Amino acid sequence: MKKYLFTLLLLHTFLISFLSAQPELVFEQKVPSGWKFRKFDISRSGHIAIYYLPDLPTEVLLKENHKSYLQIFGPEKNLLHERLLDSGSWFYKFSPGDLILIESGGEYHLLTSEGKEITKFQDRYYGDREIVFDLHNREIALSPGTGITSLPATVIDLSTGKEKFQFGPLKLPEKKLRLLPGSFFLPVGKDDMYIFGFGNTVHLSCYNSEKNIWKIDNVGGNIEKGEFLNEDILAVSYFDLKDKHDQTSKRGFILVDWKTGKILFRKEGFSQGKQADDWYGFFALFRAYLSDEGDLCFLKGERIIRIPKVTGKKYSWDANRPKKYQIIFESQAPEAYRTKEKRDRPEIIRNKYWAVCEDNLLRIYKIKLIETD
Repeated sequence: MKKYLFTLLLLHTFLISFLSAQPELVFEQKVPSGWKFRKFDISRSGHIAIYYLPDLPTEVLLKENHKSYLQIFGPEKNLLHERLLDSGSWFYKFSPGDLILIESGGEYHLLTSEGKEITKFQDRYYGDREIVFDLHNREIALSPGTGITSLPATVIDLSTGKEKFQFGPLKLPEKKLRLLPGSFFLPVGKDDMYIFGFGNTVHLSCYNSEKNIWKIDNVGGNIEKGEFLNEDILAVSYFDLKDKHDQTSKRGFILVDWKTGKILFRKEGFSQGKQADDWYGFFALFRAYLSDEGDLCFLKGERIIRIPKVTGKKYSWDANRPKKYQIIFESQAPEAYRTKEKRDRPEIIRNKYWAVCEDNLLRIYKIKLIETD
């Protein structure tokens, strides 16, 4: 009897452990006939966008533009809107306010989740552009892509669809640069404020004003990228490379209270020759976010470093107590969590969700973590 009970206990423990390792399925959808899954996005309130391309070989799709197909589901997984998009159109993502952004031939359309058009606007500059939403869903910036200095950043008022402000193009120093410094332009969406970073400086200013509300003269190196982590926090990554005879380099990361310019957190990683610490690799990718608990997280492939929030403080983190995690992408036991091939690693959306499409069945899961040390 004791042996029987002991066996049941072991089986029960195994089942609990196995089930706890299963990623949570949040959405399941049969791919419509004639289409293949291309990308998805999930809004902050749980709306789901599924974007499809024609079920044709990749080489055929690359030769010419084809029509595409978009489905929007509500938080209850009910279909709210579906739309056949013209040739050359593209679905970008959800805005912070659950609006949908679609681009077609240089014209952008902003829609509700039910498909009602809110506004439309055009980009009068041809080139690689990054789409940057503000914090309050009032403005959008069409910003130059990484490494591009020949285009300005253009701010669009979403209530009118008209251009509100233009910043740049950037003026580069006359001296020859070893590496082109990164830059970022972030519209705040309130009181005509924007944040701009270039070289090793960051400042908060207002449209059509030459005065800075605040300025950080040296963030710690050459800026790579900047973005809002939430309504209060600005994140900036930077690098510092020595001359060609010195193989030492560093990458750093700071969090800034964007209203005051106060630096709340700083961490740096270093590389010597072919040897680099963990922080160096995580900062190079700049996949930073705040967890639901307020912990500072860095994502790199299938790994996450999590810096715990200091108890009792709103914005303070203890970099001396980091924890490392591995993402479980497969609905299997922990020892078999890795994908079969590195190139098949799913894309992670909103730092929480990933999708897999097998036998024309699309499934979206929440990521599952296991601690590795």
